[in-house]
Amino acid sequence: MYLEKRNDNSPDRNHVVSRFLRELEYYPSLLFLTTNREKVLDPAVYSRIHLTMNFPALDKPSRLAIWKTFLSREEDSTVTEEEYDKLADIDINGRRIKNVTKTARIMAKRAGRGISFGDIKNVMRITEGVSV
Repeated sequence: MYLEKRNDNSPDRNHVVSRFLRELEYYPSLLFLTTNREKVLDPAVYSRIHLTMNFPALDKPSRLAIWKTFLSREEDSTVTEEEYDKLADIDINGRRIKNVTKTARIMAKRAGRGISFGDIKNVMRITEGVSV
């Protein structure tokens, strides 16, 4: 909210943005800002940023590594290499992979077993609208 473009309809937000800009202008050290909404940033924020880094969407090897990282934490996971490959084909970000894995873990734990590919498929169908 405090980085969003100012407008005439929200004087309270405009005040917050202006205050943040003053703080940013005189900040004595490094400050790291992250956002996935860069298109709504106030232009004055951009003028105070010295370096920006854009991260591209994950590629298949990156998604595969993330799936394996989260699922390797599960002692009883029955996901096979072939199933990992199918999961890595799905265009999804790391946060969503984490959330899917967490939900699948809850489902599997309630059933008294480790995570299966079926658990992940169910969660993906429900939360992502994707059939694996």
